[in-house]
Amino acid sequence: MAPPTDDKPTEFDENTDHTSSQSADHSETVSEPPPTRSDVTDPSDAHESTRTDTDVTAPVETQQPEDAIEPPSAQRPPVIEEAAETEMNKTGLAVDSSWWYWVAAVPLYVIGGIVGSILVGVLFLFTITIDIVGAGGIATGLFTVIVVLVAAAFGLFGIALLFLFPIGIYLDAKEITDADVDWDPDAVLYGLMAAGSAFLTAFTLSLVVALYYLYRRHQYLGEP
Repeated sequence: MAPPTDDKPTEFDENTDHTSSQSADHSETVSEPPPTRSDVTDPSDAHESTRTDTDVTAPVETQQPEDAIEPPSAQRPPVIEEAAETEMNKTGLAVDSSWWYWVAAVPLYVIGGIVGSILVGVLFLFTITIDIVGAGGIATGLFTVIVVLVAAAFGLFGIALLFLFPIGIYLDAKEITDADVDWDPDAVLYGLMAAGSAFLTAFTLSLVVALYYLYRRHQYLGEP
């Protein structure tokens, strides 16, 4: 006869295994720490952070009225132009010459001769009209004397200018050549052109020579 089979130890083993598995699960659960408040992401906090970053990084645009007047400090002159003017002034001071005044006298002399001739013609017609009305020739005679005296003084100045114009342009160009400037005019060439135009054309071409020389002088020296 077979011995009776006892099923209780088997049931005890199953219960033991079940209990041990629950203990293992419980230990795993306990080993994981509960999430703290800082680990939990609040949607409102994320939205607030995004909004703050946007406010910080976004540039603030300000609209300035069209009729706003800029302060004087904002209106700055170009530095390059100021430096060029300063350098030109220093260059002009480096050349201490007054001979160019006789060169500038040529255009004034020519213009004065043209204006004077027109004025003499108008006044002569005016004096003749006065004499016809009843002055008896006194106005014409007085006007003739004045015109002769002025013409004599004008002619003497022109004769002096015939010599002073070539001499002045030569000496002025020579001083510019001797100075440390960017312009190097040929003093002999300018002197010959001035003398030839003055003696041969009665200052007709001297006007062109004088104006060109003065233009070049102003371009490099700032004077006249």
